[in-house]
Amino acid sequence: MFRTIAREELRRKMDSGEDFVLADVRSLDACKKEHLKGAICMPLDDIERQTAKHNLDKDRETIVYCSNTECNASPQAAEKLTKMGFSRVEDYKAGIKDWKEAGFPLEVCTAC
Repeated sequence: MFRTIAREELRRKMDSGEDFVLADVRSLDACKKEHLKGAICMPLDDIERQTAKHNLDKDRETIVYCSNTECNASPQAAEKLTKMGFSRVEDYKAGIKDWKEAGFPLEVCTAC
């Protein structure tokens, strides 16, 4: 099972330097264009390969997000990761739209 995380909690975790994986599960094109600072591109349709590529630790906190509350990619990704054995999965359901509306920083992917 996974839980939902709010923007304020995610921002606090980022600002305090907590150790977690932040994964953008939108399409690779969308992720390359812009994503939350420090996020890795991990498109939902390629999530199994991407977790192996990034050598993700199944016990490390993993936070996923997509476009907005209408997008179902992040809850689907969170469910997939949980079924794959990831034990600490959270869904930032409000997604990049919510982050942008708050005026928080985004970055262009240079490693995608």
